[in-house]
This record gives sequence, structure tokens and C-alpha cells, in this order.
Amino acid sequence: MFCDIGTPKSEFNVYDCLKNELCRLGIKEEEIGFVHDATSEARRARLFESVNAGEIKALIGSTFKLGTGVNVQEKLIAIHHLDVPWRPSDMVQLDGRLVRRGNTNEKVYIFRCVTDGSFDAYSWQILENKQRFITELLSGIAKGADERRLDDAVLSYAEVKALAIGNPLIKTRVEICNELARLKTLEREENLKREDLENMKLTLPEEIEWEKQRLLCVKADAVDYKYSSETPDNRLIARLISKTISLNALNAQEIFIADFKNFKIVLPANFNKIRPYLILQANARYVLDIATFSSGAVTKIENFLSTLDKQAKELTERINELEMQFIQVKHELEKGDEYACKIAELTEKLNETDKTLGLEKTPVL
Repeated sequence: MFCDIGTPKSEFNVYDCLKNELCRLGIKEEEIGFVHDATSEARRARLFESVNAGEIKALIGSTFKLGTGVNVQEKLIAIHHLDVPWRPSDMVQLDGRLVRRGNTNEKVYIFRCVTDGSFDAYSWQILENKQRFITELLSGIAKGADERRLDDAVLSYAEVKALAIGNPLIKTRVEICNELARLKTLEREENLKREDLENMKLTLPEEIEWEKQRLLCVKADAVDYKYSSETPDNRLIARLISKTISLNALNAQEIFIADFKNFKIVLPANFNKIRPYLILQANARYVLDIATFSSGAVTKIENFLSTLDKQAKELTERINELEMQFIQVKHELEKGDEYACKIAELTEKLNETDKTLGLEKTPVL
């Protein structure tokens, strides 16, 4: 049990009242522990061992003394928040004493105690506002009634606040507002997705057409290479590559090196010896990584050109994938707004609830 109202002492205090009530309900006095009684690290360790062993059935303490760093979860079945912590992070840490690895129970329970019509409503309101601000800050979403991305913690705190107020219509209104916020968030994400799909609908046809033109060029280059009648002098070409690289490594312009079986070998501008590559130019333009500057480069050129048929096949598969993607994009865009009707229905219900509660907005003249 978490209680920040006072501490155990000789005069009246909440801790002793809790202890007496637990004893009345059948728990033995020696099975009830106050974390405040463990005044040293050794005593705290013994107390926590007793809790994990099941010897202590109920452990009572404050957020400060029973929060972060306390490992007593092995046999815990439930925790009770008797009042409201000051920070949302405190609530996360307190719940984490129960919901964590090492707990042997299949189901656990979290109880948040509130008093009907009390100051608890205001305390939960403060916690809700803090969590809302933190959520907006971390998610990077601008503040605004229709632009808030609420997480489960915010909604949970709001519902507890509503329960504390005592009016069931207030709870209904909170639930409607929470569901509206959730649906509007989903609708906003859906609209962003539709914007991406609209962009894809515009760009995919151009990409498909570009890939088709390249496919034609690669197929033509594959045929030209396969049936080339040239018999190049590989050693001469290797020397030309090496010499051109040595003399023009930092040249700002591309430099023609040699012809090779219907392809032009070109040294790229600003050639980088750390990551060397050459350009092969025919109907299409190819970039070829090379690891050496002598006969190894020519071998790499031969090996690369022998894969043109494979490249054409891969391009064909790529085009088929893009065309299928284009069909799927159009299909998704044909779908309507699945959240609009639900949002309109809940908005009407919210207006009716506000009218019953006397919360109608006064029209601005």
C-alpha cells in the first residue's frame, strides 16, 4: 500500500489506522510491515526478503521510501494507491513494484482509491494535466484541442478524476472525450498516410516509366555485349585504366579511357582511390566498383557485363512490384474516411451530454 499522508508515530496517524483495519479483517499484526520501521539498509533488506517469502502479507510505505529500487514483486498480488502522487513518473514507478519480471502471479491488481466528492478530483486533475503536457512534449505535437495525442496514462488519470467528482454523467463525458481524442488521433494519422499515398500515386508512374526505359537499354546492352565481335587487348586496357587514374585522379571532368566490346570505359570526375569505381557507358550508364587498377579492373568489367541478362530480369521484377504497388495505392485511396462517422456520432453524443450538464458553449456574436 502506498500512502503519503503522514508517517507512523505515537499520535493519531493513517498508518496505524490501516494496520488496525487490516487486523480486523483477519491479517495478523506480525504480517503487516511499515517500510518506515526499517531504519537501516540491513533492516530494509530483511523486510523485503520477508515480503518476497510471503511472511509479510501487507507492506505499507510512502512514494519516497517504497518507490524506485524496491524489489518485492515475487508474491505481490495487488497494490493500493491510497492518495495521489505528485508526479506521473511516481505513478509509473509505484505500479512498477508490482508489474515487473519476477512476479509469480498470473494476474495482478492495481487499486486507486478516491473519495467521492473530495479534493481527490483536483489532485487527479493536476496529475492528468502534467501527464498530458509530458505526452505532448515527448511526442512533439502542438498543443490544441484537436491536436493532442493522448496516451493511456492521461486517459486513466482523467477517468479516476471523474470518479472522484461523483457525477456519473461527468464520467460518461470523460469517456466520450477520451474516445474522441483517440479517434481523432487515428484519423489524423490516416490523413497523413493518405497524403503519402497521394504522393506515391503521382510519383510511381514516372518511376515505372523510367525503369521500363532502363530495362530496354539494359536488354539492348546485353545483346550488344553478347554478340560483340571486338577482341580487346585486356593488358593494354588495364594499363590505360591505371595510367588515366594516376594522371587524372583529381580531375573535375569525366575522362574517356577506352572502348570495350561496345562499351565506353570512363573515369568519373573527382575519382576517389579509397573507394574506386569506373563508369561503363552504352545505351545505359553503369557504375562499377573496382578494387584494383590493373588486370583486376578488366576482369571486374567482364564479370559485370556478363550479368546484364540477370540485371534485366531483376529490373522486370522491380517493375512488376512497382505496378502492383501502384494498384494497391489506388485501392487504398478509394477507401473512405472510416473514422468520420464515429467522430460525428460521438461529437453529437458529447453535445447532448454537455447540454444535460449545462455546459453548452455560448455562441459568439
